[in-house]
Amino acid sequence: PASDAHANINDDLVMNRRDLDFILYEVENVEALCQTERYQHCDRATFDAALDTAHQLAHSHFHQYNAKGDRHPPQYCQETDTLTLLPEHVAAHRAYSDAGFLTTSMDAEVGGSQMPVAVSGAVGLHFSSANAGFSAHF
Repeated sequence: PASDAHANINDDLVMNRRDLDFILYEVENVEALCQTERYQHCDRATFDAALDTAHQLAHSHFHQYNAKGDRHPPQYCQETDTLTLLPEHVAAHRAYSDAGFLTTSMDAEVGGSQMPVAVSGAVGLHFSSANAGFSAHF
């Protein structure tokens, strides 16, 4: 079951954290993967930290401009070969990248976090729930 620490996180824009924890830890038993050589550097605290960070970034950076992004999608100018993005889009992408989410399941030897794909997918769920238009770019 989810800890009380997750009870204070606003779940209005993503899947309920208790449901997500149930799926990851009780149905899929992702903690068992930590016993394998590939994921021995991970534990539940590592997974929870990634999920908590994803949830917070989804709320603070992605959800905030969801509607505005729908009204002002990226614009490509063929004449100048430039792409114009909302400043909020650029800031959200930077926060996403800085948090290491571009490489969540990639091998550590190439700079990734080398987390199980199930955890990486759960991380991505937060962003696609908060701003489907943004997450379509990944």
